[in-house]
Amino acid sequence: KKKKKKKKKKKTFKPILEEDQSETGHLGHNNNNNNNNNNNNNNKVQQLGDMEKSLQAMELKVSQLEIHMTSENSLIKREMEGLTDDLSKHKINWEVSLQFFFFFLKKKKKRVLNSICDMNQ
Repeated sequence: KKKKKKKKKKKTFKPILEEDQSETGHLGHNNNNNNNNNNNNNNKVQQLGDMEKSLQAMELKVSQLEIHMTSENSLIKREMEGLTDDLSKHKINWEVSLQFFFFFLKKKKKRVLNSICDMNQ
């Protein structure tokens, strides 16, 4: 007797669609995970967008602050130059006054000494 050869069945793989996954119990769980991952990704994208906006706002504030500080710095510099000028004028006046003071003090000493000498004679 001849033995009949068994025919091998061809295995065919059908791609599982999302609809099929939702119909079957355990594969539907994967679909929920995918949705959760998508939501998480969307949330992260939203958070990154918000962070980018707040960063831009901070950069704007920093640039405004830099402009403000530059103007304040130049104002302070002008004030310091004015004060330095005033101080140098005051110093000159003070030195002149001091010289006059010593000049008159010396003259007065001479006068006092002369008058004492006159009295002794």
